[in-house]
Amino acid sequence: MNEPLIFDSHAHYTDPAFDPDREQVLAALPEQGVARVMLAASDLVSARAGIQLAAQYDYIYTSVGIHPEEAGRVPADYLETLEQLLACRKVHAIGEIGLDYHYPGYD
Repeated sequence: MNEPLIFDSHAHYTDPAFDPDREQVLAALPEQGVARVMLAASDLVSARAGIQLAAQYDYIYTSVGIHPEEAGRVPADYLETLEQLLACRKVHAIGEIGLDYHYPGYD
């Protein structure tokens, strides 16, 4: 029987918490059964970081988006910037855009 292949559909490996060992963590994912990873961006900084990180690994893809908590801090031209970022070949989703009803006030 083959091992199941995991698609981590919502990851934040661009977070500074991974700075000390990001390369080791990401390199170990395939041997742990993780076949694909989708990084979730919540602002322009994490979107750009996700694109850079995805370019380094065949099995990592990324999203671009603005979470509602970040909406007050975006530049006036953020939609044009998102459109440009969407053209990157490793961008396969739009998000994180706040369709998360877990937190009060988001419903």
